[in-house]
Amino acid sequence: TYAQQQVESALRGDEDYQAELKIITATKTIKYVKTYAKVLFDPHQQPERMIGVMWDITWQKQAEVELIRYSERLDTVIESITDAFFIIDHEWKFISANQTFTHLNNTTEEKLIGRNIWEAFPQLKGSSLQKTYQKVMDENISENLEIYNPATQSWYYVSAYPSKEGLAVYARDVTREKETQQQIAFSQKNLDALINNTADLIWSLDKDMRIISANDAYNTMLATLAGRTDIQPGDLAITGAYEAHATQRFENYYHRALAGARFTVEESIEIPGNGQFYVEVSFNPMYNEEGQVIGISCFARDI
Repeated sequence: TYAQQQVESALRGDEDYQAELKIITATKTIKYVKTYAKVLFDPHQQPERMIGVMWDITWQKQAEVELIRYSERLDTVIESITDAFFIIDHEWKFISANQTFTHLNNTTEEKLIGRNIWEAFPQLKGSSLQKTYQKVMDENISENLEIYNPATQSWYYVSAYPSKEGLAVYARDVTREKETQQQIAFSQKNLDALINNTADLIWSLDKDMRIISANDAYNTMLATLAGRTDIQPGDLAITGAYEAHATQRFENYYHRALAGARFTVEESIEIPGNGQFYVEVSFNPMYNEEGQVIGISCFARDI
């Protein structure tokens, strides 16, 4: 056994005896002990006796086992995080990094642990990331930012948090979200271009008859009637700029459409300095997913 080999080595004078042993006491309790012994030799260099000490290290072994279990649980938690994640200490050295982060950076955790982040990734020096990490470390606050990685052509939402160890960082891939936002912005620009490239009036109202959106032709018409050029979403569509009877008619149209009716009318509006303006106006209720009317879309063309 290992203990017997250690004893034989000590008796030969190769080295002092020392070992950690697991023992079972008379009460069937498991104990861990550490032993140290020294062999004393006679004048002929023959082993004469061995003296030594033994002390209980059960508490230490239990602590080591708990530490290993905690470390394994922590590793499991870190690896279960789908975002890229890493921890660095106050000297900017890596303590931990999950597989998502190492895969993203074409490296391994073994290669990173103990390395300074600025040495491992010199391209980060002077970047917005370095400034953010430094601020979190210095001011003990959390910070978020979006960055673009040209190497992977991806966008990431980075969250940095102060910790007892130093700094914990999460990086979530938001490329699809950014692409969706860009597509929405592009579609909105196209829609704006389409509805503004016509002399017809297009506008929409909410349930309080306030403007949700409107094209340039509608804004120009309303500005002419109301004498205002600062009409914004949220303003009342019924401004009182029409003659009283026309104002009442349009208010009735809006209430009718908000009640769920889809219809078309012909109207005439007196435009100051330009005489009578005849239009065909369509009113269309807008519904939410529950089938409730949430507003009206309107279209008016010159007839």
